[in-house]
Amino acid sequence: MGKNRDIKTQMNRLQHILEAHPYLGAILTRADDICLPNWYIAAGCIPTIVWNALSGYEKSKHLNDIDLVYYDPDDLSRTGEEKCQHHVAALYSDIPVRIEIINQARVHLWYEQHFERSIAPCHSAEAGINTWLSVTAVGVRKQQGQFQVYAPYGLNDLFTMTVRPNALLITEEHYRKKCTQWSRQWPGVTVLPWQKQNTVSVAANGEPTTTAWNTDMATQISTLEAIRHRNPLLHQVLEQTNKLLLPEWYLGGGCLAQTVWNLLSGFDPTAHITDLDLAYYDPHDLSYDRENWHIQQVCKAFQHLPIPVDVKNQARVHLWYEQHFGHPIQAYGSTEEAINHWPTTSTCVGVTIHDAQFSVYAPYGLNDLFGMIVRPNKRQITEEIYCKKTARWKRCWPGLHIMPW
Repeated sequence: MGKNRDIKTQMNRLQHILEAHPYLGAILTRADDICLPNWYIAAGCIPTIVWNALSGYEKSKHLNDIDLVYYDPDDLSRTGEEKCQHHVAALYSDIPVRIEIINQARVHLWYEQHFERSIAPCHSAEAGINTWLSVTAVGVRKQQGQFQVYAPYGLNDLFTMTVRPNALLITEEHYRKKCTQWSRQWPGVTVLPWQKQNTVSVAANGEPTTTAWNTDMATQISTLEAIRHRNPLLHQVLEQTNKLLLPEWYLGGGCLAQTVWNLLSGFDPTAHITDLDLAYYDPHDLSYDRENWHIQQVCKAFQHLPIPVDVKNQARVHLWYEQHFGHPIQAYGSTEEAINHWPTTSTCVGVTIHDAQFSVYAPYGLNDLFGMIVRPNKRQITEEIYCKKTARWKRCWPGLHIMPW
């Protein structure tokens, strides 16, 4: 339910779950009355409600409060924040749990007192959300009737009940305490081990590198769709592959990220792109002969392109992976599961055309992509391969922010 699905499907599922909740539904129904700048319902209440739905629990189990964050740098007083608290409390007096109001512009003023470490001021509500764990780094709101989602790390962790550390603000001790509590409340939660290197963008409080960075997911999808038209190679492959009847296909990996990086760097959209990765999934015939037949069909269709289209059946990758990379892997259950394992978060993105609709699968979101942030996805890649790959990318795109292994 929401796992390994394209972004729009996940957003629709999230909207359905939240609007069906008696408290969140009431808040979203009257959202236009909130009248706070750059606000989101966010943090722990989102995974609580979603995990209750996934676990078959009562809708409000373990829901102690609802966090509503906003951003007002013009009033950093506690009094101003309290006025907003009273306004929202009066607006939703029929809701039996507390709605906690937090001005993200003033968090740095009290954070050290509560958590024994200082932080820099946030430049937006989104920048504050970027510093949270991926399952809580989800903000939702309604503006003029439109449901909007800000999720810089995607929604896959939320729907798979996977807790991943983000060491930018949280400490290891706090992370372990929070995960222990969640594991007791929802036994289906998977907790990933603490890794200090899993830090959010070095530019988390800097200026965005593109208008799609730190924006809601619908805006990011629209931006990516517009960008694919800027690269004629991507556009042609997307439009023509739909006619080749490849099962469960996606165009993805480096060619998407590199197109975005080229445009953000002022380069030609096709610069430094050496091939186009076309992934599909056919578990019914794992022979190389069948894969090669598809390869020949694709080569024939795109023989006029200046670079090759690399075609791989993701259902048979486990048959040759050890020979190429030195260690075995499990068979993938879908193209989406394969994308989950690709080397970096910014390249774990696949796009396809389904029923004439542009569709995006991005298990770790699109914020790293639009922020030119390269972060290792350690599910499969080795440190040696990551370092070689990122060194080459840094030479081509000096503006990349390379996260350490």
